[in-house]
Amino acid sequence: MKFQVVLNQLWALCRKDSTIWRSYRSGVMISLLGVVFGLVAWAILGKYTNHPVPEYDTDYISFLIIGILVFNFAVPLATGLQNRLNPWTIETVFMSGLSMPVFVVGSLLWSFIFSTLAIIPQLAIAVVWFGIVLNVNIVSALLAFLISTVIILSLAMMDMGIRVVTKTQDPILWGIVIAQGIASGQLYPVQSLNAYLQGASTLAFGIPFTWIYHLVRLSLLAGASLTDPSTAQAFLEGGVYTVVLFFVCYQIMAWGISRAKRDGTLGWY
Repeated sequence: MKFQVVLNQLWALCRKDSTIWRSYRSGVMISLLGVVFGLVAWAILGKYTNHPVPEYDTDYISFLIIGILVFNFAVPLATGLQNRLNPWTIETVFMSGLSMPVFVVGSLLWSFIFSTLAIIPQLAIAVVWFGIVLNVNIVSALLAFLISTVIILSLAMMDMGIRVVTKTQDPILWGIVIAQGIASGQLYPVQSLNAYLQGASTLAFGIPFTWIYHLVRLSLLAGASLTDPSTAQAFLEGGVYTVVLFFVCYQIMAWGISRAKRDGTLGWY
């Protein structure tokens, strides 16, 4: 019975956001066109500078487009709770009996569904128009998707916990997003960082987004199988990293909410 209540709460939050999104037709059109035009612009850049990427047994255009798709999927979701925190709703939300995890997941659910569905036509465009070559391992891809989802959820929880205390931007998530654009492998392999600083590619795996880019590319471009020891090790290390990140971020969220309640500033934002 309690599980059914949680499912109803999650669906209600998702349906609310979906209704709001669909009610602004111009916004819907802009967001859809932005997905296509943004992908095309980056793909043209990749085609212009195309060269092999041996780390994933692929070419640069395929490497780049997968990176852009992951960015379009992951970063907006990780920062998606920012628009949900305001003094007019947050106290009411917690007074309604929603638990913190339900509020976080439910508030991101519609964006998650839309972003997931939006990847399908983007991949189709990339394959048909720009000739990217996919070598997909279904099992690895599903596991990479699961790990990526938990990482995104973790960052969203951390962002919420810090923002309800600071009442402004979350400097930690801001720093992570900036770092991912530079050193997480979005636009170029992290191995190329070693040309500027020896060992930088290893340090890059301290950035959560690096694991998302790496595991997704292994499963979609390199066809990496979990029966391969090196692939299994990569996914194991990524899984351990994700579990630790989730625990830390959940504790930060719980601390932030508790601190704001104790200070009487939960509605100040």
